[in-house]
Amino acid sequence: MTQGDHDPTPRARPRLARNAVLVGLVLVASWLGLRALDRWASAPDPVRGVLSSAGPSTAASATLTAPPSITPSAPMTAPPAERDGPFPPSAAAAKSELESLTVARNRDSERYQRDAFGPGWSGEGRHPKIEGGCEARDEVLRRDLAGVRAGDRNRCVIFEGTLTDPYTGAARPYSRYAPSQIEIDHIVALGAAWRSGASRWPFDQRVRFANDIDNMLAVDKRANQDKSSKAPDQWRPRQAYWCGYATRWVGIKKRYGLTVTDPERAALREMFAACPAG
Repeated sequence: MTQGDHDPTPRARPRLARNAVLVGLVLVASWLGLRALDRWASAPDPVRGVLSSAGPSTAASATLTAPPSITPSAPMTAPPAERDGPFPPSAAAAKSELESLTVARNRDSERYQRDAFGPGWSGEGRHPKIEGGCEARDEVLRRDLAGVRAGDRNRCVIFEGTLTDPYTGAARPYSRYAPSQIEIDHIVALGAAWRSGASRWPFDQRVRFANDIDNMLAVDKRANQDKSSKAPDQWRPRQAYWCGYATRWVGIKKRYGLTVTDPERAALREMFAACPAG
C-alpha cells in the first residue's frame, strides 16, 4: 500500500456493528408490537360479553360496562341443581307450594348484573358445563326439540331439530348454521330471581340457578324478548300453557326459596285455574 492510501476496513467495522445493533432493536420492537397486537385482537370484547348475556331489560344499563371480576377466564363447571322430587310438580302440589312461599316486595333491582350469575352464552368460550359435560343450552335443545340431529363424535353439538314453542304454539325450525328464531328462556328469569332473593346468595348458588335446566325452555325468540324478566302478573304465555308455566314457575321458586309479590301470587292463582280438574 503506497503512501497516501489507507485501509477503509477499520472504520467500516464500527459502522457495520452499529447497523447490526439497530436492525436487531427494530426486529425486537416489531416482534413485541406484534405480540401485543395479537393479545389485543384475541381478547374477549367486554362490552359484547355483557350485552350478549344480558336480557332486553338490562341491555341499556350494561352498555360500555365491563364484566365484573367474578367472570372466570376459563371454562367452569356449574354446581349440580338441588333437585327435590319430580319436576315440574303436579298442579296440585304446585298450588300447595304457592301458598307456602314467602310474600315480600322485590328488592335490589338497581344492582342486578347478568354476570352475577356467572358467564352466559356470549360466544366467548367460557360457558359453564353441567353434569354430563355439555352446556345447559345444548341439553335444553336436545330435550325440547323434535327430530334432533346431534354430533356423532360430540353429542353436545346439536345440528338441527324442530321446536313447537310452548309460549306461542308456533313451529320453529332450528339449524346450527342458520339464524334462528329460537332462544333459551329462564322461566324464572335471572333478574326476577335477583329481585326475589338471589341478590343475597353466594356466587356458586347463582351459577347453579343459572344453569338449572329445569328452569329453562327453548322458546320463540320474540316471545322470550317480550317476556324479558317479567313475573306472571306482567307477562303470560298463551292460555293453553298457563298451567304448565305456573307449575314450573312455582316449582323453581320453591326449590330455591325465592319470594313472591302479592300481584305475582294472584296471577299464579288465576293461571292455576286453567289446569285440568283433578
